[in-house]
Amino acid sequence: MPKIAAGELRLQSMGVTEPTTGTDTTKIKTTAVKKGDRYIINGQKVWISRVEQSDLMILLARTTALADVKKKSEELSIFIVDIKDAKAKGMTARSIPISMQSDCEWVKLAETFLGQTELANDPRFATNVVRVNNRLETDAIVGAGFERRSLVEATSALLEADIAFASVNDMEGPSKHPHLRRITVDTPRGLVSYPAPAPIVDDQLRNYGAVPELGSRGKS
Repeated sequence: MPKIAAGELRLQSMGVTEPTTGTDTTKIKTTAVKKGDRYIINGQKVWISRVEQSDLMILLARTTALADVKKKSEELSIFIVDIKDAKAKGMTARSIPISMQSDCEWVKLAETFLGQTELANDPRFATNVVRVNNRLETDAIVGAGFERRSLVEATSALLEADIAFASVNDMEGPSKHPHLRRITVDTPRGLVSYPAPAPIVDDQLRNYGAVPELGSRGKS
């Protein structure tokens, strides 16, 4: 506590919201199981403001699984998480960049998504330039709008507001995209699966032959 009070440790983030819970905190599924003198925490949080600028995080988790409690409000506990230590032990944190393409889109975000019509023409936020100049305040307002929604709810609200958005994937994400076609090709080292070339001519999928052995068709 003295280091937090002195500003040596930054406690600026709180992990509560989960992808499927939104504002209903009693439905969180992140668990904390005691192992010896420590707790092992498993779960997923989303819309955690300033986690990248923090050394510590307040995290809400269940010490008893939701299915095993009589009341949904029981067995909820708060933990102080050392972010650097948690990352070294397997925790991952990904940024969710949010960007307004135009001032007109900011108006739609303020009115429909944030539900704060007055922000649309507020001189602190009305243009891209002033929003950048007041970035911390802008981030806090927009972050609050996301924190009160689950991922599904936020996606639905952004679609309703007609605001362009996208998710950020890691390398594994695109490889599992439902519209990605894959082909299996025989190679001298065995079968290999990789993304198919994009063109499809006359609705006909192309057949791909095996990869030849090095030198099988003459000198290289």
